[in-house]
Amino acid sequence: MCRLLLLFLLALSGCTENLDSLTMENRNVVSRETDDDDISTSAAPVICPKDLVSGIPLDEEFGVGTSEITRCLKKHDDIRVVYPLNRVCKNDICDKAYALGNIRNAISDYEITHGLLLHEDYDITGVLYSAGAIFAIDNNAAIPFPDQNPFQAEIEELMAKGVHLYLCQNTARNMGIRLENIIPGIKFVTSGVTAIADLQLMEYALVQP
Repeated sequence: MCRLLLLFLLALSGCTENLDSLTMENRNVVSRETDDDDISTSAAPVICPKDLVSGIPLDEEFGVGTSEITRCLKKHDDIRVVYPLNRVCKNDICDKAYALGNIRNAISDYEITHGLLLHEDYDITGVLYSAGAIFAIDNNAAIPFPDQNPFQAEIEELMAKGVHLYLCQNTARNMGIRLENIIPGIKFVTSGVTAIADLQLMEYALVQP
């Protein structure tokens, strides 16, 4: 009788230990889930806009409720964009440059609205080919090119901000453009169209103005 009672007590002790172990494991799971929830909810939301391009609050500029339905950028690093620049004039009277305004607007949105930095968070490259090769011409070069660049100041402004520009050698060859004719800092690519394709394969997003 004593022996049976002893065996019963030992069995009961084992069940209790298993129950305690299971309870502790459940507590650990709850703790881990709580920690995960804390991590996901403690992440600071991205503030957008960080600043205002126009200086006017969105709800005031476009109407009450605009802020709530405005989509901001989701990607904030390693942004790569390439612009094909194969024209010079935006219109027939050529008082505005093709695509250069789009690039300026992009820089403003990245930097003012979203607080990003060129070369740290994003990169913009322009490929000059066909008629757009005129953007590369330096009107002040020691050896002048027959055709003038009507937007040299805008090109140099974008380059000063950090925009990379490449001139297609096929176009330069056909137009007779030489290194001494182009704005210092502009580099060459062997072909504009293959350079654009190559940049896309390197995860540059193509933006066609």
